[in-house]
Amino acid sequence: MAKGMSRREFVQRSAGVAALAGIGGSFLAACGSGGSSSSTASIPLARLDQPVTLPDNGVDPVKSGLKPETGTLKVLNYADYISPDTVKKFEAAHGVKVEISTYDTEDKLLADLRNKKLKIDLVIGATTLNLPKDVAGGLIQPLNREYLPNFSNVLTSLQSPYYDVGSKYTIPYTMYTTGIAYRRDIVDDSKFAGNDS
Repeated sequence: MAKGMSRREFVQRSAGVAALAGIGGSFLAACGSGGSSSSTASIPLARLDQPVTLPDNGVDPVKSGLKPETGTLKVLNYADYISPDTVKKFEAAHGVKVEISTYDTEDKLLADLRNKKLKIDLVIGATTLNLPKDVAGGLIQPLNREYLPNFSNVLTSLQSPYYDVGSKYTIPYTMYTTGIAYRRDIVDDSKFAGNDS
């Protein structure tokens, strides 16, 4: 990038990078699911302007009317996403033990889900990029909403998200916003609205 890039040039180049990211679906389809006969080739890359209804992956949801299971609730999550105090309160309220295993990359998450020795009950923090692989590989199970009575309290806009129309496999865990960072020594921001420097 040239020093003194204008805001317009910055936005145009950023849009070009975002457009390149849109071709990710073909790369994603080529990754496959590691031994599954299903393929992500038929699952398009979800985008806001291209919502995706994920297909049935041949895995049945938990049957209705079952009593709560006993034993340890095994959670796969990024490190430090849940306060230890919250875990303790959950364990006390529901009379269960919670075991949290962590992952730090999407590759590690996929490897853990593919590992037949690990019995994971809940995955938290997974991104939408690998969701087609998880579905096509039969690595995740459709949800049974009868066990999710508070689903109606989820923001309406997230009850059927673009990456899983109808929330067949996912429920939102948290919301966040994304910002743009740039180097002021390269991008000329003197014309940005509200620039006080």
